[in-house]
Amino acid sequence: MANKGHSNRQKRISYFGRAQIKRKEHAWTFNQSAGTHSKKSGATLGSVVRDVLNIANNTREIKYITQNKTILLNGRRIKDYHFPVGLFDILEFKESGKKYRLFLSTHNKVSLKELSKTDRDYRPCRIVKKNVLGKDKTQVTFDNGFNWVLPKTIHAQVGDSVEFDVAKQKFDEVIKLKDGVRVYIIGGPHVSKFGVLKSIVKGDLTKSNEVTVESLGKTFKTMDKNVFAIPEDLKL
Repeated sequence: MANKGHSNRQKRISYFGRAQIKRKEHAWTFNQSAGTHSKKSGATLGSVVRDVLNIANNTREIKYITQNKTILLNGRRIKDYHFPVGLFDILEFKESGKKYRLFLSTHNKVSLKELSKTDRDYRPCRIVKKNVLGKDKTQVTFDNGFNWVLPKTIHAQVGDSVEFDVAKQKFDEVIKLKDGVRVYIIGGPHVSKFGVLKSIVKGDLTKSNEVTVESLGKTFKTMDKNVFAIPEDLKL
């Protein structure tokens, strides 16, 4: 059969992303285009505008807003309402002057927190892969698809996080995934919780690394892929 290419529609009943949608209200929702998040970890800009922010009632209004209003995602303008947005992304509406940082709800869906004028404008990026490009050159890939060639003065490992300055469009401080660091839970039964990393137990070929986290006076264990090292001032 011939390849029909990307479809703009996705059946709600089989949707498995992080958009807040009512599965049985309508048959269809927005299909996610290629971008910085996978279908499992992201939500479309259109679903955020309509279903989370409630500033549009239908697709026609969403098209008008994305085409005629300036919407910035991590400092870059986005017109495609199928474009994916995800955890910790900064969404800015220039005309209204409002900025939002995306978090996760207890149901592992996208939620938004409006940023005040005193909040720092940055996005934490978690390193998911490292590649050696040549002599003394190492490139890291982040959870949102960004790539960065590490300066010689910076040593970072998979699991560490780096602050991305949205205003300056450059990477800044490294947050090491180590004992005592503040973390955000992005998977498992404790998703959306803030906590402090207490210990890391190394795994092997058959078992992932296990971490112990303290949150609200209680401790629990989870896999290291479920924790995201964050700065101290990142709050919901």
